[in-house]
Amino acid sequence: MGSLVIDTNKGRKYVREVMYLPGLKENLLSVGQMDEHGYFLVFGGGMCSVYDGPSLECLVMRVKKKVNRCYPLTLLSENQMVLKASVTHSTETWHRRLGHLHFGGLKQLRDKEMVHGLPQLADYNGVCEGCQFGKQHKEEFPRNQVYRAIAPLELIHVDLCGPMKTESIAGNKYFMLLIDDFTTMIWVYFLRYKSDAFNCFKKFKAMAELQSGFKIKTLRSDREGEFKSSEFDQFCEKEGI
Repeated sequence: MGSLVIDTNKGRKYVREVMYLPGLKENLLSVGQMDEHGYFLVFGGGMCSVYDGPSLECLVMRVKKKVNRCYPLTLLSENQMVLKASVTHSTETWHRRLGHLHFGGLKQLRDKEMVHGLPQLADYNGVCEGCQFGKQHKEEFPRNQVYRAIAPLELIHVDLCGPMKTESIAGNKYFMLLIDDFTTMIWVYFLRYKSDAFNCFKKFKAMAELQSGFKIKTLRSDREGEFKSSEFDQFCEKEGI
């Protein structure tokens, strides 16, 4: 919404609260809105004449009707003149001009005079938002494993999943998964509460070590709360895990 400016022989006339539609090729000027602002409109002979007052002495504009029964209004826009312009030589501006080149590269271009007209640029400690979105990348997974077990129970992977939306028949909403890194053997335990994870692990440790004859040496988890309690840490320290 804005104002329409019309130049007449008696000065400028303004039509307030004109609706502007960016996607429309032609602006629409309401007859009722012109009447509310005190203008008088006379239709006849295929013409629409707009006057500034009931005396019809000051003609604001006269528009000819088109084939679609509309009255197109063509206004000449004023030419804008700029008396002074300045060029910005900030480091951030040159960074954008050269396709978001990194600031170290900008300094190298300037020091080695590889670009004609490149001024001396100050150090820039800011963050370019465009570079943050456009140049970010995801690191690939390491191709070589850092550590793999060479004996049973040397490394146990453990994780707790839940709570599930639907309980089991026994009322369990969690399950704990344990995987032996060497044999890839898997154990699954179903739990009713998250706090049961510690007691479940102690039972698993006793069973696995008794049946295999090996000791659990390393336990790898996602370090969630069920595996970070002081009670759990003390137990692992006591058992040499």
